[in-house]
Amino acid sequence: MLYSTSFALRVATPDRVILDEAAAGVRVPTPEGPFEVLARHAPVVSALEVGEVRVSTGDGGSPTRRYLAISGGVIEVRRDGVSVLADSAEWAEDIDADRAADSRRRAAERLRNITEDIDSARAHAALARALTRLQVVSRAR
Repeated sequence: MLYSTSFALRVATPDRVILDEAAAGVRVPTPEGPFEVLARHAPVVSALEVGEVRVSTGDGGSPTRRYLAISGGVIEVRRDGVSVLADSAEWAEDIDADRAADSRRRAAERLRNITEDIDSARAHAALARALTRLQVVSRAR
């Protein structure tokens, strides 16, 4: 019996659908660490953290990989497909590397100079988002 090597993958944000196509695999950042889904994966639901999503399309020996930067959300793996519902998501080619580098510098500066009027949790989150965006951009090069 032959089994499919792909599954339906939908990646969406509150604003739009980022991707809706067949995939060979998807790797997402969860609180427990990276989590990869391949065809015929058991059903599961998990929270997502700020991080990199790797989408593999194609079949056989050399899948095509694309990368997204996300800022949290959830993943639902069902028998009929996978849904990634992200708070925000950007493809590597859509990220402005200079702007991400500026965001990283600003967040790092705020964390170096913590005062009462600086929300350190927000600064840490901003730094994580900026670092993720820079990591994803570097994958596209």
